[in-house]
Parts: sequence; structure tokens; C-alpha cells
Amino acid sequence: MLLRFLSLLIFLPVFAYSQTSIELRYGMNRAIWRIDDRILEDNTYTLDRIICGIGVDIPITKMFSIKPEIGYVQKGNRYIQQDTSSKENFIDKMNYIELPVQLKFNLHYEQFTFYLSAGPNFSYAINGTNYYSRLTKTDYYQQEVKINFSDDIFRKAEVGILLGTGVSIPIWKLRLGVDVRYSNSLTNLLDENSQYPFKAFNKGIQLCGLVGIPLSWD
Repeated sequence: MLLRFLSLLIFLPVFAYSQTSIELRYGMNRAIWRIDDRILEDNTYTLDRIICGIGVDIPITKMFSIKPEIGYVQKGNRYIQQDTSSKENFIDKMNYIELPVQLKFNLHYEQFTFYLSAGPNFSYAINGTNYYSRLTKTDYYQQEVKINFSDDIFRKAEVGILLGTGVSIPIWKLRLGVDVRYSNSLTNLLDENSQYPFKAFNKGIQLCGLVGIPLSWD
């Protein structure tokens, strides 16, 4: 039902408005978990991950447009625990398909277009890995295993929000630009049956280059 709605949202207005454009995004997601345990959060660090996507920028008025997308996003978290005798690394890497829908407020100055954007974001995990290492004065141990979502540890689906800003400029028939977004999940990524005594939420700063391709070349 969600994919059917998204398809209607994308394709019905596409042929009705000549200024509609396809936008391609590729860049980096500085991913981290927001944890409700202060002691754990103080030892949590970002991971630099990949993000890419394709969307349709559909003008509503001269200043507003709506942009549904589909994308591939890597998220994760690194937790370090150490004392005088050992250092332990816990790294979780997860790969998601995302369906954000952004409302954009556009300001035009000469050839430049500046914008602010906001909207909901629907994510679904397709796979992931868990990495663990332990270093002591006498030995070193490491292992990497695939995350099994049937183990009731991680949820596969989550809902969040995206807040963004960016700028673009026309180059020949295209628009080239830079897009910055803050993503924040509203869904606890740990399953309610998980043994972990805390809640964790995906968040990140996304920095992407973008290419806008108009559907009309007039």
C-alpha cells in the first residue's frame, strides 16, 4: 500500500508540470545512535557511511515543492569501552532502504536556488553486521557476524524526520548542488524483547552532492 501511494505521488504530477525534475543524490552519512543511557552515550562515536538516492522534485508554487524519494542509506554506531587492562570495540553497521517525503521552501537569487526542507522518513533495514574486538596487553580477539533480525534484537522498520538545507545552480540543462540534512529516528531500533536495558535511535548528518535533471528540456 505504501509503495502504491508513493508511486501515485511521484508519477501523477510528473507529466502535469513541465518544471518537474529528477534529482540524484550521493554522499556521506555521519551516523550515530542516540542512546537514552548517558554513560553509554558518552562512549558512542560516529561512523562515516554511504547514502544515495533518487527523487522527484515536483513544484507546487514558485516557492514550494514536494520531493518524494527512494534511497539506500548506511547507518550504524561505534561504542568503545576501555580501562587500564583492555579496550573493547562494538560496531553495528546496518543498511536501509528509505522513503523520505520532503516539503521544500525555495528562495531564488539570480541563478542560485536556496532551500529549506522537512518531512517524514520511512526506513526498512535489509541487512547488517556486528563487529566486536577486544585488545588486552597479552592478546587480541575480533569477530564479525551478520545481524539476524529474527533474534528479536533489532527492529527492521523505523519512522523518523529529516530536516535539510541546500543550494543549487544551473549548469547547461542540469542543476548541480549541495544538500545537507539532519536525520533523526523516532522509533527505538532495539526490539521490545531485546535484552539491552536502554533505547537507541538512529540519527545522522547527511552531506550529499546532487544533480537535477529536468523532465522538460525546453
